[in-house]
Amino acid sequence: QLQGSLQTSKDAATADPANPAILKEYGFTDVSSGVYSREDGRKLTVRAARFADASGAYGAFTFYKQPEMLNEKIGDQGSSLNNRILFYRGNVLVQALFDKLSVMSAAELRELSADIPLPQGGARNLPPLPTYLPKQDYVKNRS
Repeated sequence: QLQGSLQTSKDAATADPANPAILKEYGFTDVSSGVYSREDGRKLTVRAARFADASGAYGAFTFYKQPEMLNEKIGDQGSSLNNRILFYRGNVLVQALFDKLSVMSAAELRELSADIPLPQGGARNLPPLPTYLPKQDYVKNRS
């Protein structure tokens, strides 16, 4: 259940006060955030940033992904570190922060990801550049 109201903004500085120029470079359009709580008291803080196309969400994903994060099967691509999960689906980047993790945390985010509408036409497609990069120097859990 949402605590308070959903916060929305078209200002990149609201989404990330330290890096608004980077978000704008990736085609940032708007952000929504909220805190959700369960009956057992657990809380989840979610921030979803929308970009003009999937390449913007992917670019922001690679910017925010930390080297020590592990890959997760959430959305188009996801990563986690302790109670923080980052993923994107289509042109939306989601950052989720759990106050307490449970075995259902990733499953709940997979369900959320499936509910994110995909952009129309070419805006949902990523450029195929990573498929052309050499595989021999690939480092696991890197974008």
